[in-house]
Amino acid sequence: MDHWIAGGVPPDTLFRALTIDNARMFRLDDRIGTVEPGKVANLLLLGASPIESVKAYDAIERVFLHGRPLDRDALSARKASP
Repeated sequence: MDHWIAGGVPPDTLFRALTIDNARMFRLDDRIGTVEPGKVANLLLLGASPIESVKAYDAIERVFLHGRPLDRDALSARKASP
């Protein structure tokens, strides 16, 4: 995402590319890509606006997969030592 912004892509265009435009490309926009009744609720709740800055994607506060909240720590690529 940083490369897109560095290349001059505005944050709002990047947001659309990551959501509805991507869903349309794969012909999944009837199920995902926007928040609407009847669509699958795969969501990232961010602590900042992704329309204002790409850094917002570093501020994930909550993850929902198929409408269910997930513990963000469980999604970490780094495993805690036993």
